[in-house]
Amino acid sequence: MVLVGNTLDKKIGTSCKMDLNRTQEVFTSVARFLGIRTKIVRLEGAMFGKKR
Repeated sequence: MVLVGNTLDKKIGTSCKMDLNRTQEVFTSVARFLGIRTKIVRLEGAMFGKKR
């Protein structure tokens, strides 16, 4: 699973971070319940955007 969030944005960054964390928690919980291995990649902060 790839989670992407613009966590550095002044208006939405804080809520994006919370959403990323909640989404990861839910996905991990469901996968654990189903016995599925997970690999989560998070693109946030300086990694978010077209330029690196």
